[in-house]
Amino acid sequence: MDTCLITGIQINPISQNNGRIWYAISVNGVNLEIKFPKDFVIDSDLGKYIILNKHILEGHIYNKKWLKQGQEISINALDKLTTESNYPKTPFEKRNLLFKCLCSYQGFEGMSIHSEDFHPDSLRYLWKSLYFKTYGEFAFYFNALANEDLIEISTHSSPGMAPHRFNITMKGLEYAIQFENGPQSNNCFVAMSFSPETRAMCEPAIIKALNATGFTPIIIDKEHLDSDVTINDGILASIKRSKFTIADFTENRRGVYFEAGYALGRGQSVIYTCRKDYLEKLHFDINHYQHIVWETEEELERKLTDKIEVFIKK
Repeated sequence: MDTCLITGIQINPISQNNGRIWYAISVNGVNLEIKFPKDFVIDSDLGKYIILNKHILEGHIYNKKWLKQGQEISINALDKLTTESNYPKTPFEKRNLLFKCLCSYQGFEGMSIHSEDFHPDSLRYLWKSLYFKTYGEFAFYFNALANEDLIEISTHSSPGMAPHRFNITMKGLEYAIQFENGPQSNNCFVAMSFSPETRAMCEPAIIKALNATGFTPIIIDKEHLDSDVTINDGILASIKRSKFTIADFTENRRGVYFEAGYALGRGQSVIYTCRKDYLEKLHFDINHYQHIVWETEEELERKLTDKIEVFIKK
């Protein structure tokens, strides 16, 4: 075997003895180990899983979201990796991720961007790292951006191919601001108690649910704030940047009431959650709202994922 079974990248064998396939590949100068179970064959359940989800696994690898070095590949391990990693699933998410990526190559407004500016490995690296199944799918979304007047093509390519040279239009610049911040964004503000006990259960579940549904959590104590920005200013600015808010009322923290109220007052969707033992302690102002009631991290993650899919991504 000379190339990776998942990516096609040249391999550096670590071990291929005793029926074990184990090698390393270099991605952007970082070595990632790919370790298959003993006696792995491509027509096994694991092999079929890899073929079915190949573009997702390739995207994870190109984005350096892979298993721990030396960890053996299994269906459960890959499922867990995919659940906890954010990647585009809907046409809207694919389109926005591509557009956001194209905007990142713009050094100044009106700059002409060439496909060779993307990466030393050119377009192949780009469409693989953005989780497109094929180059044709990538080209389709690329040209769709031009049809929406978000980019202007200055050098056309052959039919079915991505353009060689383009620039972001004024409409595109305005749209970039909208989907980076506010209702069109993928941001979610998280309001919760930061006590060690609650945080240990609540935060991982919320992050996993948001990653699984394609959203980015904004947790204010993890956000960098300039020295002249107070914590309250940072909270309000972060809520404004978000599409929706998740408010967990476990421990009845007053700050959570304030943040949820501010988001609601802006017309923003708010998902209310609360650990079961605190449900009866909720203030009467919010106890009539429907809450996701949870007892374990796993229950919160599952219920929250379902709620986001129905309530936010409707």
